[in-house]
Amino acid sequence: MPRAPLALSPVLFVSVVASCLGACEPPSANIPPPTPARPRSPSVTKGVEAKAPPGIFLPRAIWPKKNLATLTIDPARDTFDGEMTIELDVREATNVVWLNREDLTLARAELAGSGASATGTPLTIVDGGPGRVGLVSQEPIPVGAATLRVLYKGMLSETEVDGASRQVESGAPYVFTHFEPLAARRVFPCFDEPAFKSPWQLTLRVKKGDKAVSNTPILSETEEKDGFFAVRFAETKPLPSYLVAFAVGPFGFVDVGPVGKKKTPTRIVVPRGKEAWATFAKESTGPVLSLLEDYFGEGYPYEKLDLIAVPLFGGAMENPGLVTYRQSLILAKPGQESTGFRRAFASVNAHELSHQWFGDLVTTETWDDLWLNEAFATWMTPKIIEKFRPEWDIPTQRAASANGAMRADSLVTARAIRQPITSNDDIKNAFDGITYQKGAATIAMFERWVGPDVFQRGVRRYMREHAHRTAKAADFLGAVSAEAGKDVATPFQTFLTRPGVPVLATEVRCDAKGARLSLRQSRYVPLGADAPKTATDPWQIPVCARANDGKKESASCTLFGGGEGEIALPTCPRWVLPNDGGSGYFRTAPAPKDLKALLGGFSKLTPAEKIVTTNDVGAAVRAGALEMSAVLELVPTLARDENVHVRDLAVQIVSGLRDGGLVARAELPAYTAWVRKLFGELAKKNGTKALAGEGEEAKWARASVLDLVADQGGDTALRAECTNLAKAWLADRGAVEPEVLGVVLGVAAAYGDAALFDAYLAEAKRASDRVDRERLIWALGSFREPTLHARALGLVLSKDLDARESVRILFASLRLPETTARAYTFLTESFDAIVARLPRDYGAGFPQVGAALCDTEKANLIESFFAERSKRFVGGPRQLTQALEGMRQCGATKARALPRVATFLRAAR
Repeated sequence: MPRAPLALSPVLFVSVVASCLGACEPPSANIPPPTPARPRSPSVTKGVEAKAPPGIFLPRAIWPKKNLATLTIDPARDTFDGEMTIELDVREATNVVWLNREDLTLARAELAGSGASATGTPLTIVDGGPGRVGLVSQEPIPVGAATLRVLYKGMLSETEVDGASRQVESGAPYVFTHFEPLAARRVFPCFDEPAFKSPWQLTLRVKKGDKAVSNTPILSETEEKDGFFAVRFAETKPLPSYLVAFAVGPFGFVDVGPVGKKKTPTRIVVPRGKEAWATFAKESTGPVLSLLEDYFGEGYPYEKLDLIAVPLFGGAMENPGLVTYRQSLILAKPGQESTGFRRAFASVNAHELSHQWFGDLVTTETWDDLWLNEAFATWMTPKIIEKFRPEWDIPTQRAASANGAMRADSLVTARAIRQPITSNDDIKNAFDGITYQKGAATIAMFERWVGPDVFQRGVRRYMREHAHRTAKAADFLGAVSAEAGKDVATPFQTFLTRPGVPVLATEVRCDAKGARLSLRQSRYVPLGADAPKTATDPWQIPVCARANDGKKESASCTLFGGGEGEIALPTCPRWVLPNDGGSGYFRTAPAPKDLKALLGGFSKLTPAEKIVTTNDVGAAVRAGALEMSAVLELVPTLARDENVHVRDLAVQIVSGLRDGGLVARAELPAYTAWVRKLFGELAKKNGTKALAGEGEEAKWARASVLDLVADQGGDTALRAECTNLAKAWLADRGAVEPEVLGVVLGVAAAYGDAALFDAYLAEAKRASDRVDRERLIWALGSFREPTLHARALGLVLSKDLDARESVRILFASLRLPETTARAYTFLTESFDAIVARLPRDYGAGFPQVGAALCDTEKANLIESFFAERSKRFVGGPRQLTQALEGMRQCGATKARALPRVATFLRAAR
């Protein structure tokens, strides 16, 4: 599933010296307030030995063969009733069945042997601590088949999005589930680990008027004596518990039709009345699924496919047959589909549907290999979208994604892609940029090394050998190695098990020995970071360098596995690009003469290579190896580039200067003049409306230029136009094109008054379109006038807005040091009240609000405030550690850059 990582990057110089806080989405609203501890000393029947509860993993003495659950779900209530029956394979005699259980009240448990009557032997219910329950038998349970039955009650949460959540849309209540990674135990007492992959069969008892959907087709619907209807679903293929899903409510259905090789019945499931909002989802799902079938060489592996819109959700989830999406991601009001919306949904849809094979059909055996599922789907997404919409310039966007992973991986405390799982904290922290983006970039690098066709054969082999079973990363790498005829696993493992980003120092040498590119590798360490405590063994890096001798270009490749090495070049070149195609997961540091030569040939590079080269220069600045001018002098060239993604990188670099506090007050006039000089004409030409015959790329890029020039460029005419458009939009939703609406609302807010604030707030309260409400709430966090900004922050605690939405105000406040400081003060003063309104463990990511201050001297204060508080949240301690390191790196970069930016701006007048 794609998820926004818990941590926002604290580094503020976008893309080059740091990362983009201003344009970033807030963390997912699925980061869980701590629940009261349950009693730890339950009574046990006299004479029964209560064994010690297991650790994070359940004992392997008993395995589930089949899971049957009957749930009574009424979205109007906040509880549900459940009956769980598990057919067991007892592999070792024991007197206790350990299950995962959280927030469930077990009323009765009984055990029957094979063929036993409906009434079995009662079991004693023993609390095993957080997440676990023991069902104890007075007599040993013999090896063989047995059946476990449990009656229980559970909660339909109105604050969580994990487990089973009760959500209200347009006045009607619904129930949705989300179980990854550890939340199936909030709905079923079960074996809640990936290893226990087995069939499930659900029966949902629902009220008349409500519809029920799950992973499989409906077998029957029967009215019962109490007025409920029993909806019985077909048995699933073997699934781990985290992939089970259901939803109940007055849904509407949009028929997509039979899709793909198997003519799979496909629907978009929406809250009632929003059927017309699913146009793009309906149009795009079939083509994307067909492209995936072509790649995997087999049809979609399940009986049906439903894509369901969830009003409040953190992203999307690949449940087979019932894929869930945040509503604002999959649905758009007719006439309000932006290019950004279409790109986002198509990409997330490709990610989730690729999981139907890689992650669902074949599931990783343990959470240690979570990276494989998510990295593969992240890697697969651009491959599919490039064929679905070639005009979207996906290779260039892929380069930007890898750079984001390298920023996260620049922390000395960064974890390895494959992190051994020893606690629930490790599981939660595995859903981050290292797993997704670094994993995907590593796959892409090795795909090039072995060749796309060979790699595809390896993928198909892995699918065939492990279909409907679990597997390990070693199985996947073994399948690719077998098809490649060489060892892929060993070099790949160097990237899996070693944290950090390799940096290759390169130098062109031409002498009597011939032309060659010398290589020296080390771990990249930016300013403000302590040197790693242990030396990193060399990575085995597939390196392809492209040389230009003035007449032709040629690429030379090697698997570079030592501390030093070289690549032979055919002739002495004018310049060499050490990362041909930008496909390698490493930084490059050419010798000064070679960097100068490479930048002289900058126009010959592809857009992706221009982005990678610029980001490598920026990384050298962050490491103190180059001065800030090395990046800033590239900006005019980037700004004039024909490719909109290259131009957008220039926008990010420039906007990151002021947003990151790198422009001193005395230099603001020079800075705003420089912004207008670079982008003023383009902003004027673009305007706020699409031009005749304009393509999607130009539409997509308009907003960032408008934002930069109107705000940081001090263009008062554009600011006034944004204010007028914002007011017009409040009265007429068609007054502003969706591509620029977010910027228009934000710029108007930045310079807005109390009347505009009140108008935004009133509209946010009554908006039925969640996309509109998300935009308005984000814009409320963009007001800079201190009194209005304080009012906006107060809305995080207001009952007028759902905290899962209003918390966006905190993250919208991170655009400027002035508003960031106010947001951090508000957070510390109201911490307990804020986390009490949010999903459990959401507070784990809050140290990043403080880290966004980018002030080394304040790191100790933030550490003091969060040191104990972070321990209350799963994943919290690591989030704090990384926030503090990021803060110190950011502060060191800022201290070095500030005077150099001033010098550059004075010279640029």
